[in-house]
Amino acid sequence: MNDLIFNGGNTGFQIGNQQFTIRKIAFSNEVTTVSQLQSWGRLYQGLQINNCRRGIDIIANGRTDWKAGSVVVIDSTITKTPVGIITAFDSVSSQSAAGSLILENIVLDDVATAVQ
Repeated sequence: MNDLIFNGGNTGFQIGNQQFTIRKIAFSNEVTTVSQLQSWGRLYQGLQINNCRRGIDIIANGRTDWKAGSVVVIDSTITKTPVGIITAFDSVSSQSAAGSLILENIVLDDVATAVQ
């Protein structure tokens, strides 16, 4: 998916499937921009998240039932959003490779917590 604009609402989009690339999508004034339900591999490139409560939420099933494999976010901007990315992954999560998060070239502006 690419070249989409979401403005206002509870969830910009809720997504789950196998491998996807998501490019050049802008979110403004959302509660949650992306609710990541499950996937093997997800690449987000060129996201613009502005004035939302939460950016990418990848905790759909909690830390012991991971449905998200790897999530990669590159060349993206998060602005005026209290929490950029939410994950439940920690040192005791089951499926140790699931929930991997890679961030590259991310611009944060007025973001209190980059990754929670």
